[in-house]
Amino acid sequence: MKNFNKWLNNHPSLNHSSLEREANIPIRTIAHFLSKANHRDIRKKHWDKLKIILMKYGWKKETT
Repeated sequence: MKNFNKWLNNHPSLNHSSLEREANIPIRTIAHFLSKANHRDIRKKHWDKLKIILMKYGWKKETT
């Protein structure tokens, strides 16, 4: 998850709400993660679902 913010910035055409719907995670999960004021990590159960979707768009499995 540590490179997720940078990766999203490099893929500006990916819509956060579309990713959330496709991964079946709560709306605004990504926005809360990216928000500097309200930063909070994505729950593991949501991150596991989201990673599967992100891999379809070029995300590489994290090694750490």
